[in-house]
Amino acid sequence: MLGIGGTGSSARLIGRVLVVISVAGGSLLIAGSKVGASPAGTSLDCTAAGAAYPTVDKATDDVSWSIVGRGSCNGSTGNYYLDFTGSGTSHGLSVCTGEPFVQNLALSVTVDLTDSTAPAGTAPFVSQQAWTTPATTYPENMQWAIESGGSVTGAGEAFTRIFAHCPGSGGSPTGNFGFRFRA
Repeated sequence: MLGIGGTGSSARLIGRVLVVISVAGGSLLIAGSKVGASPAGTSLDCTAAGAAYPTVDKATDDVSWSIVGRGSCNGSTGNYYLDFTGSGTSHGLSVCTGEPFVQNLALSVTVDLTDSTAPAGTAPFVSQQAWTTPATTYPENMQWAIESGGSVTGAGEAFTRIFAHCPGSGGSPTGNFGFRFRA
């Protein structure tokens, strides 16, 4: 069997091991061609844990934002590790400033995506995005459109400051982010 001398169960076992190794090796070669795949042009579904840090100018109710998060995305080209950071502005902070909505939210966000099968140290795919909306709510739930290259490429939503804790009144700035966009 397969040119292996000997008889009995040990020869059959060695033959089976060689078949498994050759099949597994072929599978690694097939999967290897996808390592480090770029998500460019792919629709990605992402979830992340993160935080939103709004700072209100009490004289004008203008808000400065800082956001950060880490999670994962999946799409037709594979699974990706996700890191994002951003900053921007809005007017008002909904119930936290006595207004019905957060108005004119405009965040500049850098999204880094790394193929989950890529070797350590692989440079991420970077997507520069604008997260914008004329009106949304806060705390607990925020929604926005995602723009990249001048086109709307997706949408997102965040659940932050659970139990409607406004900044400065307790609670944590952490939350869950979910969004879908075309890379």
